[in-house]
Amino acid sequence: MNEKINLTIKETFALAVQHHQKNNLQVAEKLYKEILKTNPNHANTRNNLGSVLKELGESRKAISCFQKAIEIQSNHADAHYNLGSVLKELGESRKAISCFQKAIQIQPNHADAHYNLGNTFRELEESEKAIGCYEKAIQIQPNHADAHNNLGNAFRELEESEKAIGCYEKAIQIQPNHAHAHNNLGNALKDLGEHQKAIGCYEKAIAIQSNHADTHYNLGNALKELGESRKAISCYEKAIEIQSNHADAHYNLGNTLKDLGEHKKAISYFKKTNSIVSKEELLKYSYLLDGLEDYKKKLEKFVKEETCSRNVAATAAYVSKKENIKNIYPFCKDPLNFVSIKNLKNVLTLTDNFSKNLLKRLETVHSIWEPKTTTTKGGYQTLINLFNTTDIEILKLQKIIEKQIIIYRKVYERSEDYFIKKWPHKCKFSAWYVKLLKQGHQKPHMHARGWLSGVFYVKVPKLLNKYEGSIKFLLSGYDFPEDKNLPNLIHSPNDFDLVLFPSSLIHQTIPFNSQDRRHSIAFDLIPK
Repeated sequence: MNEKINLTIKETFALAVQHHQKNNLQVAEKLYKEILKTNPNHANTRNNLGSVLKELGESRKAISCFQKAIEIQSNHADAHYNLGSVLKELGESRKAISCFQKAIQIQPNHADAHYNLGNTFRELEESEKAIGCYEKAIQIQPNHADAHNNLGNAFRELEESEKAIGCYEKAIQIQPNHAHAHNNLGNALKDLGEHQKAIGCYEKAIAIQSNHADTHYNLGNALKELGESRKAISCYEKAIEIQSNHADAHYNLGNTLKDLGEHKKAISYFKKTNSIVSKEELLKYSYLLDGLEDYKKKLEKFVKEETCSRNVAATAAYVSKKENIKNIYPFCKDPLNFVSIKNLKNVLTLTDNFSKNLLKRLETVHSIWEPKTTTTKGGYQTLINLFNTTDIEILKLQKIIEKQIIIYRKVYERSEDYFIKKWPHKCKFSAWYVKLLKQGHQKPHMHARGWLSGVFYVKVPKLLNKYEGSIKFLLSGYDFPEDKNLPNLIHSPNDFDLVLFPSSLIHQTIPFNSQDRRHSIAFDLIPK
């Protein structure tokens, strides 16, 4: 009698699995539930029923099934893995990590558990940990195309674009129609200034998967940076057609129209998204086009909702000085007060030999003439993160800068300004090398992603005329009409000068006539 019942359970289970695989989810659900009426402690059935319920959108019921399967069979690796997957989807990342780790503890070669553990770490911005997980998944399953692709994403998040490119190419080699890998390869190539190659990748991705909004958006970005604004607009419009709430596409479409002088159209697209960056643009427009009263109302909203926007800080600092009104925005009200200039040669016994070795190393790093995505004119700039290196001189410089930032914060520790008071707990460095030639300069700009920015001057031309080659800090320029009556600060740098300043502060480099090169390393401290 028991043998017949067990045989019936096996047959019913096999039939349920078949329906499950064919996506006949309701039938599979019914069959799994029939088995549990007879044998409520059948762990595999509990696990599989959980998977069906998860696919039907019944996440909480699915969790209950996976937990019951684990209660019945504590070493059920797939149940732990599946429980982690549904918890991850519900945003319970830390619980999900525990589940994936338990699955791996039970079954060390569970490639998907390593892969999804990596995905969860990436969502938590723990890219270094994610890399180890993806590499383990690939070690177990070398042809895991998605693991190669996401390993590339993790490297790119660490600004290691060259390593990322190798990962994406491997994913495409394994799976030539991997649309996301083609798209991501385009992103990494664009990071390195290879815009034409990037466009080719985006076009391949679109040929494979024409309704992927992000790829049309990315294609638009590459075209915009090549000066193909009208083509870029078409791409952004296509992204919005596919995904009507694509905030970045609305924002970049608005920005492109703004650059073309079509301000009314630009405003209409900024208004179509609730993103912070679009609201920041509308704040600028409210002052420049609608007057002070409308600007004040919008600024009051930012004071209540978003108190540490570097873009808003730049706008508020400009308007307050221009209109001689109180600046109510709590972040970096008087950015010129937070500029720190220190020469490190005597402080840290830096030598000319250090400078020579550092320059020799910098000359070997791939740099681009007037990169499209930067403000550098008449010079070369690197696009990869200079601090992602094992080079002794660069690492030594990074340690020096880190120490100086600690001293910088100590100097201003009593300030009530949110720039100091709300200093982020977790940050990452992004650094780049700039070599300017005769008449080289950088146009007025600011670093909206950063919190604190800085420049270390490795070697600067000698005997310059007044202010040539200087760094100038100002409140106007950038998106704001130039006003020479507003306060500014000009510093003519020497070798080994370190300048630290808030990322919201607009700055530029003044052209110079010397035949000598001007070598500097710029960096941002970016909140994670």
